[in-house]
Amino acid sequence: MRCVHDEGQKAIDHVKAEHFDLLISDIRMSPVDGMTVLKTVRAARPELPVLMLTAYGSLDTAKQAIDLGAFGYLLKPFNLQELLITVERALTYKTQRKGEAQPETKSAAEEDMEDIVR
Repeated sequence: MRCVHDEGQKAIDHVKAEHFDLLISDIRMSPVDGMTVLKTVRAARPELPVLMLTAYGSLDTAKQAIDLGAFGYLLKPFNLQELLITVERALTYKTQRKGEAQPETKSAAEEDMEDIVR
């Protein structure tokens, strides 16, 4: 299951309480912003890939997100193929780090996009 929340604290709480393969977070959220979510999640679950999304991107923001441990950074609006490729790379990276076998079915990113919880 994948989880995307518009409330940063809910995302943090879910990540601490449940197992997820990937977190996709917007940067601009309130009252807990995406950078705070990223920092907290990296401390609690350093193995969890985190993708950051924003419509208000800058080079400084992208650098900050990557420096804080984000796996990727996408500007909105993004196309679905770009998101799927980034999700696939994040999931592949995670499984390779853990030494898990790669799935032999259709793209994990395509299959798992159906399981997003908002």
